[in-house]
Amino acid sequence: ISTGSSVIDKSIDHVFVHLYPGSVQAVRHLVDVGCDRIACVTPWPLDPRFDAYTLVMRELGRREECIVIDHDNRASAMTCLRAYIDTNGVPSGLFCHNDDTAIACYKALFDMGIRVPDDVCIVGCDGIDETEYMPAAISTIVTPMEELSLTAWEFLHNRLNSPATELQQRVITPQLVVRASSQR
Repeated sequence: ISTGSSVIDKSIDHVFVHLYPGSVQAVRHLVDVGCDRIACVTPWPLDPRFDAYTLVMRELGRREECIVIDHDNRASAMTCLRAYIDTNGVPSGLFCHNDDTAIACYKALFDMGIRVPDDVCIVGCDGIDETEYMPAAISTIVTPMEELSLTAWEFLHNRLNSPATELQQRVITPQLVVRASSQR
């Protein structure tokens, strides 16, 4: 059973996490709360989250700002965000590839004396518990992990009990949960 936001092999059972709609919702939310400069912080700009960001920015005729982090970890996100701000100034909104990146950006901003959400709004992606425990809880696109896990288990159970079962596929769509980090 495969789970995630990409289908690696279309011939195996798969629970697909459809990140695109929640990402569109997240970027539009940043626009709606008054962010005039929104940057996408990502380790790879070939992803449904980045595609959604690009679509919304182009639809609105806004300039795209991409902060490509060198490695998919918190230290790299902090370093790259600081360097970006030193060169380009402070965006008013950050749409982050995942919650780890959002947490790292929050810390980098704090260290620079930049306030969340007063100066910069942040939205992450995943829905990890740690986002709720930041001084301004981080808005995030929440993947319903219980539903994903139960579906994967159901698929596995079906496959073990009947190996000839037809291909099983289901789409799960995460939802934006708005918290203090992106409310003005």
